[in-house]
Amino acid sequence: THQRMWPKLPLGATITDFVFRESNQEYILVELERSTLPLFRQDGHPTAEFTHAQGQIVDWKRYIEDNLQTVQRELGLTGITSNPNGLVVIGRSQSLLPENHRKLQTMSNQSPKLRIMTYDDVYENAKAVFENLLGPIWDTGGKTQIYYPSS
Repeated sequence: THQRMWPKLPLGATITDFVFRESNQEYILVELERSTLPLFRQDGHPTAEFTHAQGQIVDWKRYIEDNLQTVQRELGLTGITSNPNGLVVIGRSQSLLPENHRKLQTMSNQSPKLRIMTYDDVYENAKAVFENLLGPIWDTGGKTQIYYPSS
């Protein structure tokens, strides 16, 4: 649902995976990690990769806070605020235990401007948007067919 996208945008010494501008003019800083990475260790604590991904978003936000006018002017992110939204996409939902789902919810409540999604979440959200626009998708064993209503 974005209006514009910037891949590999340099923010200081680091480079984003993506920056999106939504239709409401809000910006989202996106960090992608591999779908094969777990979010939590056996002991329930976040993995190093998950923590690193969250840290990337924090570093980008800090850079934007310190260089807001430069980011707006030189990178073309007109109207970006000093505290944009962040999104980390990592892992798969099937690897999460029920207590991990609950922990993710608590983490989201603590940092409402940072969203954590698995690749399964991204797929389900995209599917819902698509179905809201065009109607149901039927799974036909890997040969998905889309039927458009006749005019």
